[in-house]
Amino acid sequence: MNLKKIKKLIFHPILFIKDALWFKNENINISDNYDTLFIISHLGQLQKAEMFIKYKKNSNCIIVILYTKKNLEIPNSIIKNLDNNLVKDYFLLLLPNYPNNLKLKSLVYMNRNYKNLIAKVKPKEIILFSFENHYSLLINFTREKYIKTILIEEGTATYKTPEKSEYYLEKSYLKYIFAKFLKIHYAFSWTIDFDEVYGTYPDVLSQTFKRSKCYYFFPYEFETDNLGLVDDIIDKYKITNNDFIYINQRYAIDYRDFSNILIKILFLLLKKNKNTKIFIKLHPKDSVNLKKYLELTLYNSNDIILIKESEFAIESVIKKVKPKVVIGLTSSVLVYVRKISPTTIPYSITPLFLSYLKKKNKYYDAIYLINNHFNIIKKFKFIKESI
Repeated sequence: MNLKKIKKLIFHPILFIKDALWFKNENINISDNYDTLFIISHLGQLQKAEMFIKYKKNSNCIIVILYTKKNLEIPNSIIKNLDNNLVKDYFLLLLPNYPNNLKLKSLVYMNRNYKNLIAKVKPKEIILFSFENHYSLLINFTREKYIKTILIEEGTATYKTPEKSEYYLEKSYLKYIFAKFLKIHYAFSWTIDFDEVYGTYPDVLSQTFKRSKCYYFFPYEFETDNLGLVDDIIDKYKITNNDFIYINQRYAIDYRDFSNILIKILFLLLKKNKNTKIFIKLHPKDSVNLKKYLELTLYNSNDIILIKESEFAIESVIKKVKPKVVIGLTSSVLVYVRKISPTTIPYSITPLFLSYLKKKNKYYDAIYLINNHFNIIKKFKFIKESI
């Protein structure tokens, strides 16, 4: 406990108790009931949610935006891009920082707020994009109230095969016992029993969600029109169908080591593919240090170009430009490319990237995680590992 909290406990004990996560309530200021409740946490999920609304012709929807104080730009970006013609209302719901860390007091706090949220909205159906950790708390309440639960494919993570070893990885068994006593133990497992699951490859999804009805849904067939930044990006950087686009992902690797390996690989690709350019699309959550380092390193490069904007859907750019190749490590976009642009080649640089990273003799956790993610995309045989 830091000094500020100690002073608060001594001089304002009642306020201290009220603000503690064990007892704190967020004010769920929602006055109306809605048929459909969407739970989202970033701009990509908003885009998919709006596409699904168009697909299903839903009319009475509310979107709840989960956020933390660590990143206030994302909820602001979501609100800015929200299509009020499709969505009746939205609500911001604060989560503790690092909500997936499974701290008991954080789980108690989220559990209480999810319960209040369901009681306020009284939805007929709830639609999510994730099925792990704290989302399982929310789904538990929907089951108690016999509310229809729907999962929409988030990306390749939706296709991973649950393993019990992952459920309890780095989670104390004693903590789990306490969680069970507090009835928040659902957060220690994955929820895979949805009423319906929608995704690009329902036959593959049915291997994981065995008790769910799995349906085909490819969001970019129902693309919304409110992300006007896309045309500006294409015009500003002069991206053509002869170019490559690299899509970045975040891993626990020092930004300098990560950047140096990435740039080395991209220059190797340029040597094999003359008269082309490679554009780097960063993830919205990439660090400022990574962005600045890439800007400095590529300052004089005319062939490898960093797209400085990150808060836009790269799928929309791919759909419009139809680039020659889309590059990534294990990005879900590699799985979707052939649906978005049949002439574009999806290419994973994972094997080459890992061969360089292993020489650092560290980053063992990152290597393990990248390998796990790579095993998922290897289910899709059309993704190339060499050009």
